[in-house]
Amino acid sequence: MTVQEAVVNTDADDKGYVIINGRRIRKITTDPELMPKKKRSSSAVVQDAASKIDFSTLKSPLSKSELKEFEELLLAKPRDLFRAVDSMENEALRSDDGDTSNMPIHMADVGSDAYEQDLMLGMAESERTRIKEIDEALIRIRDKTYGVCQLTGEAIKLKRLLAKPWAKYSIDAKRQIERGIRS
Repeated sequence: MTVQEAVVNTDADDKGYVIINGRRIRKITTDPELMPKKKRSSSAVVQDAASKIDFSTLKSPLSKSELKEFEELLLAKPRDLFRAVDSMENEALRSDDGDTSNMPIHMADVGSDAYEQDLMLGMAESERTRIKEIDEALIRIRDKTYGVCQLTGEAIKLKRLLAKPWAKYSIDAKRQIERGIRS
């Protein structure tokens, strides 16, 4: 009898293995009923608990004067960012690089120009994302939910808001997102 025949004729244990001639062999099957079940990770349970938080009832832990200060700070930021984005895009998309000589173009120069253009457009996209985050923060100020973590429902520390006024997650929640524990 071959190993294949022995595996087919032997029942697998709860983890999907059979013992043939003292060796533990994984039994492969396409039948979902016979396949061992995978255990759920604990992070899935944490995500389910977070989804039960009612964020509509949460209110900002900041005073009206603090909210007003953050609103003024956030309103001033987009103007500077719009100028920076416009400048970056114009720089990246300009067709004339200022070189008026009749020298042939070297492939390395083309690669460098493409890299520089891609870098500038990537930075402009990053700044555009920041403008969107600032707009969302202004909406949260208007709704009086500014300073509340969008994931946990806990207050975001004032020190974090001063460093990054458009933050929508507490430091712990952001770390969990970056590690893939939460989404």
